[in-house]
Amino acid sequence: MRPIRIEMSAFGPYAGKQTVEMDRLGTSGIYLITGDTGAGKTTIFDAIVFALYGTASSDRRSGDMLRSRYAEPDTPTEVKLVFAYRNKEYEILRNPTYQRPKLRGEGMTQENASAELRLPGGEILTRTGEVDEKIREILGMTRDQFMQIAMIAQGDFLKLLLAKTEERRKIFSSIFRTGRYARLEERLKQEARQARKTYDDVVREIGFEQERARLPEGTDRSGLRDEEYLQAIEKFRDEAGIRLEEGEKKQELLRGELDALAARILAAEEQEKRKKALEETREQWTKLQAAAEQRKQELEAARSREPEAKEKEARLHVEQDRLQQYDRLEELKQQKIEAEKKQASDEAARKKLEAGRKALTQQIQDCRQKIKEKEALAGKAAAFSGEKERLRSQGAEYNELKTLLEAYEEDSEKWSRAAVTYQAACGKEREFGESYLRQHRAFLDDQAGILAAELAENQPCPVCGSLLHPSPAMKTDDAPTRETVEQSQKRWEESKTAMDEAGRKAAALRGTRDSSLQHMEEKAKGLNMPTEPAALKETLMEEQKRFRPKWKEVTEALAASEAAAEAKVVLEEKLETLQKKQEGDEEAYRKLELESARLQEQIENLSANYSELKETLPYPDRESAGKAASLLDREIREIREAVQSAEENEKAAARRIQEAEGRMGELQKQIREGESAESMTSAELQENQKQKKDEHLRLQAEAKEDNLIWETNSAAAGNIRKLSGEREQAARKYSMLQNLADTANGNLSGKQRIQLETYVQQQLFDRILVRANTRFRVMSGGQYDLVRRKEYQKNQQSGLDLDVVDHYNGTTRSVSTLSGGESFMASLSLALGLSDEIQESAGGVQLDALFVDEGFGSLDEETLDQAMKAIQTLAEDGGRIVGIISHVTELQNRIDRQLLVRKMKSGGSTVTINIL
Repeated sequence: MRPIRIEMSAFGPYAGKQTVEMDRLGTSGIYLITGDTGAGKTTIFDAIVFALYGTASSDRRSGDMLRSRYAEPDTPTEVKLVFAYRNKEYEILRNPTYQRPKLRGEGMTQENASAELRLPGGEILTRTGEVDEKIREILGMTRDQFMQIAMIAQGDFLKLLLAKTEERRKIFSSIFRTGRYARLEERLKQEARQARKTYDDVVREIGFEQERARLPEGTDRSGLRDEEYLQAIEKFRDEAGIRLEEGEKKQELLRGELDALAARILAAEEQEKRKKALEETREQWTKLQAAAEQRKQELEAARSREPEAKEKEARLHVEQDRLQQYDRLEELKQQKIEAEKKQASDEAARKKLEAGRKALTQQIQDCRQKIKEKEALAGKAAAFSGEKERLRSQGAEYNELKTLLEAYEEDSEKWSRAAVTYQAACGKEREFGESYLRQHRAFLDDQAGILAAELAENQPCPVCGSLLHPSPAMKTDDAPTRETVEQSQKRWEESKTAMDEAGRKAAALRGTRDSSLQHMEEKAKGLNMPTEPAALKETLMEEQKRFRPKWKEVTEALAASEAAAEAKVVLEEKLETLQKKQEGDEEAYRKLELESARLQEQIENLSANYSELKETLPYPDRESAGKAASLLDREIREIREAVQSAEENEKAAARRIQEAEGRMGELQKQIREGESAESMTSAELQENQKQKKDEHLRLQAEAKEDNLIWETNSAAAGNIRKLSGEREQAARKYSMLQNLADTANGNLSGKQRIQLETYVQQQLFDRILVRANTRFRVMSGGQYDLVRRKEYQKNQQSGLDLDVVDHYNGTTRSVSTLSGGESFMASLSLALGLSDEIQESAGGVQLDALFVDEGFGSLDEETLDQAMKAIQTLAEDGGRIVGIISHVTELQNRIDRQLLVRKMKSGGSTVTINIL
């Protein structure tokens, strides 16, 4: 993903619309984002993240916080991003949910979040959920992955560099989502604990079943094994079963005797109840006679008040007719109150309009004055633009000459190295040639000794034919073999070939250097500058120092002039709006004056009508009149209810006398019919019944005890047999799960304490370090490599600690011993390695743009050179463009392509692109 254009409106510190043409920075290499502290350098990256994923790079920034506090109410907060991905161009527009002042009236209004994505084929998506899903599909990354790949914040990765195993474990868990392995570790621990609990529960249940089983008193339970326990339980159960059968037979006989006694007792008790009820009914009948006479007297008293009720009823009708007049009185009162409220409200509005008329007039005058000021400044834009174009052309000439000078210096360096290589190759050719000649001569000398060893007296010499051999040559012990001589000759020939190749290469590089020098001198003469490289380099540096202030001055002046032109258009629109508002306010003021006069007349008429009606009514208000009517109505109801109640009481008394007489006749009849030959009283029969019940209860208690023994021991025996099998199964499962949990959590005795999640992270960490070291070696001049510490400490979590290998002295030590600059290079290398690993783990996503945030201020010049070379290599080898966010002055002098972020005196910030 590579940004082409970013348009920010009322976003962060950018008050108006700010367009950043990222395409002008190219498609690879390095550019610098620099400027005032707090001006909004990192906000440019925030805008990219927000456009893609709907949130800023920091989770702490809500929609309201994204809106610029310098923005005008009618300026929308939104970001448009045009970006390229895999040779296709996309455009996305987003705005957050935020509060802004209302354009009319007072208070705030809410703008809801929205998103719009334009695809390469012309299709447009407008639903936020659809847009979010499509962006993740296109880029192949979530927001968190994009943040980890696209932005390298040095402070965060310095923490990662110096972290211990436990801290680094948490960081990797967040980045690579290895938490599922930690959850597996925890789940295994929980399942092992649950398996142990299950085993303990089964053991406790077996003990519980043994304890609750019934055994004869005095039985020693502690000495019984499981099988013996079962035998004792079942034996005691069977004995209780025999007793149960015998006791049931005895209870059956007693139940028959008790049933017969219960029938005799019931008959005797019923006869005694009837006689008692007859006496009670006779007494009640006497009392009812007296009560009936009392009810007659109460009825006559109640009926004597009926004339009074009729008189009160006539008065009630009169009071009810008057209630409507009280309703009219209240209606007049409310109409007057509403008219007075409306009059007060209109008067307040009129006064407010009167005050606003003066303020509006002043605003119109101020706006006209500002338009004149902006018009004067905007008229200078053409002159500033011409001067900037002249400076741009001059800067391009200087840059071209600087490039030619650098090419000459680089070609000179290459030729010098080639010359040294050629001299070394010449020395090796001489060395190998002399060695070969020495060995060849020694080999030939040794051949004579070999022939001499084969001579015999009176036998002709194979060389000269002589039969005498007075002084034969001697064979040496250390003479070279033919193979040694041939190998030496081969080395000599190879060294001659290498010398020739080095000579040709040096000659070619010298020609290239001379050509570079010629081009540089021609360009320098055309610009009236020294042609000697050292003097030219110094002159260029001086010209560059003088050029930058001029460029900055003209750029800022042109930006101010262009901003004035834009502001003039806005002010003219504002003036038109204010004038229209002034006309509307005048019309509203006239209408309010007319309405106020009409309301005053209405209030006076309502007051007169209210007073006239109130004088004709006896009560002060409807509530008092209503209470008087309610009191009459209640008194009428009380009189009539008393008559009705007395009539009902008189009828009820007569009915109760008749009922008592009927009950007495029925009881007398039942007593005559219930006479029998039973000689015993109910009390005597009950005593006999109690004795037999006691016997029956004793038999029941014994049966209950035996039945409890039977049921308890039967259940206990069955449960013990079942639980014994479960205990063995639970023991096997616990042993297996505990071993798995100890392995996954790094708790095996005598083993390295590495948790499963840490083991997975080790593999990821090793891959990250391989990628990181390709940069760290370059930055450190081949001195350092990062390695994961392999040894571990007993009883401590380990596996992710980090050391550094120093190749200069052959030592391995902790990364905490690195200096500040070395720590920066190590953390930057680690960050780049992590970025590469995340890209690959995300499915080979393509990221053509990268941001590096701060961290360069602590570096010396040499370390800064190495870091910049590593980042330049990263950009060029990967075909990426890398943005460095920093305010370090040295970087401003080194990096030609710059995004300059500046705070404006009027509030907010602005971005300009400088290509020096």
